[in-house]
Amino acid sequence: YTYSDYVDRMEAVDDYTVKIYFSQEPGLSVWDHGVGLHPFMPEHFWADVVEECRASEDPATCLYAADGTGEPSFGPFMFTKWEPGAFAEIGANPDYYWKDSVYTFYADGSFKEANEAKGYEYCVYGDCSGDVSVEYVVGPHVPNVVYSIYGTQDAAVLAMANGEVDFLLNSLGLQRGLRDQVVGNPDLDAFQNPSNGYRYLAFNMRKSPNDIKEFRQAVATIIDKEYITGNVLQNTAIPIYNQIPEANPFFYNPDVVKLGQGMTREERVNAAKELLKAGGFSWDVEPEWDPDDGAVKPGTTIKGPDGNELEEIELLAPSAGYDPMRATASIWIAQWANELGIPVKANPTGFNTIIPLVFEPSPETGEIEFDWYILGWSLGNPALPDFMDSFFACANDAKEGGNNTPGYCDEEFEAMSEALLASKTLEEARDHIFKMDAKLSEDVPYAELFTAPVLEFYAKERLEYPFLETLSGLQNIQGAVEYVGTK
Repeated sequence: YTYSDYVDRMEAVDDYTVKIYFSQEPGLSVWDHGVGLHPFMPEHFWADVVEECRASEDPATCLYAADGTGEPSFGPFMFTKWEPGAFAEIGANPDYYWKDSVYTFYADGSFKEANEAKGYEYCVYGDCSGDVSVEYVVGPHVPNVVYSIYGTQDAAVLAMANGEVDFLLNSLGLQRGLRDQVVGNPDLDAFQNPSNGYRYLAFNMRKSPNDIKEFRQAVATIIDKEYITGNVLQNTAIPIYNQIPEANPFFYNPDVVKLGQGMTREERVNAAKELLKAGGFSWDVEPEWDPDDGAVKPGTTIKGPDGNELEEIELLAPSAGYDPMRATASIWIAQWANELGIPVKANPTGFNTIIPLVFEPSPETGEIEFDWYILGWSLGNPALPDFMDSFFACANDAKEGGNNTPGYCDEEFEAMSEALLASKTLEEARDHIFKMDAKLSEDVPYAELFTAPVLEFYAKERLEYPFLETLSGLQNIQGAVEYVGTK
């Protein structure tokens, strides 16, 4: 969905109040966790910039490149300085309304927010009593934050090792291959958190044979995620079978279909072969498990239900320099698919090369033309994970500018998604999310692969954090600059 499906218009009632008119009743996803959390931009500061960018050839790029120095802000910091390509700086907002508020997290899951000076107290998810897990005071506690820009993660890690940087912002966390540069440094401390995200293999369902469910299921079955994460990646990643990571326990459905989980190599080959046969595929020579060699005798000349031999399938993945995990996984997946007779060629390439190929129609044909690709998602708000609508609803097809790269469009899933968007309680939303996750695990527009814990370091001799445990790490909350203090 888009907000325009629900929001009819907005009116400024006074200097501090906006009135929103909805064309249909919004659920939690649209209001409480959507429009209700969106920032408002001051017209007197941005109007001229917007009009200038509206007339440009690339309005979006123009807006992102606009200098926001001095913009009025309700937040804890003001944007104060920017040197493109070098650094940006924010300074503490002396008028931040929530400064000195106290956040208290209780062992029973309840949460209290209080600000004595403003006579404000709010309690949710329980009665806010009993043992306290974490309590801290909202800042800002530092006068300014400087964001230095480095061309590579190697350069940024070296800067941290040399004491030039206090914390690194990187959506992938620190790659294991770089940790030797900082492990043992007495000025730094390491910590790790589960990720609110995953890496996945996507099928272009607009093309044959990807439009056949049994084909996608067979590919998902043949992928030994436990082998990749345990033997190949040395337990630096965790195999997954869900859209919702297990680290988000309220919305995690443990009962989805888990294709291939717990199977031996022989069982995988046999199960995948039967799925392909059920989908109408055949071979000149079927793949077979050889118990003497403990290996697969590859199938040859696999044919689709139409009797035609399958053409070569290109598997796009980021290169090892960007993400060695996905590059490695692509090579193993291609190998296992070829053992079934499915002609797959792994093509690790630049991340910025992959994005337009999977999210944008070809200028020549107007179609999304990739075969398979491996990328990853960070899943946004864990308090209401409604991302499955964005990824898989018919209206969000990438051909129309959405995030539905596979072109998945299923009537039953659409009904589930609409019910989620209309949900008024978290319990109701969870029920629909469970059903959507189970449906996708069976239909396999994505074959989920693994999630990687986020490894981070910080300058423990200079910074003091009130907490280090948080989903997807401190980088997911911009380094917690609103809460961090200095020693």
